[in-house]
Amino acid sequence: MGAVLNAYTTAHDFLIQLDPQDITIHRKLRNPAGSALQTTESDIGPFPVRVFIRAAGAAPRTVTTLAGTQQVSVVFGMFGYGGGLYADKSDLDAMYGPHVLDEFQDPRRGHMRIVGVSVMQMEGQVFGYECDLEVIT
Repeated sequence: MGAVLNAYTTAHDFLIQLDPQDITIHRKLRNPAGSALQTTESDIGPFPVRVFIRAAGAAPRTVTTLAGTQQVSVVFGMFGYGGGLYADKSDLDAMYGPHVLDEFQDPRRGHMRIVGVSVMQMEGQVFGYECDLEVIT
């Protein structure tokens, strides 16, 4: 592992360890089955993550869900591990797209939905994930 990648992984681990929690993701996945879509549900995890507040009053953005598109305020974000670089930590398996719905329960903030997933990489190596979250009321 190069010096720059090592610095990024150390900083990423530090950010998660500031306020870590384990989450279990409930996934609804719609797969083509003949001329229809078949929905499968599963629970995956637990994954060590850090949920954080991005900014109060963040501008709404349009997201695509199983039901169509909608405007959401993405006030919360989440960091997770990736790339198999962290010895005793599970890599986050978060997905986002028109045929998948990932949700989890946050003990402090309630029911949350993942509305975006960004891969974090340096020197061609994935070292983590950053997710956009929406609180479901």
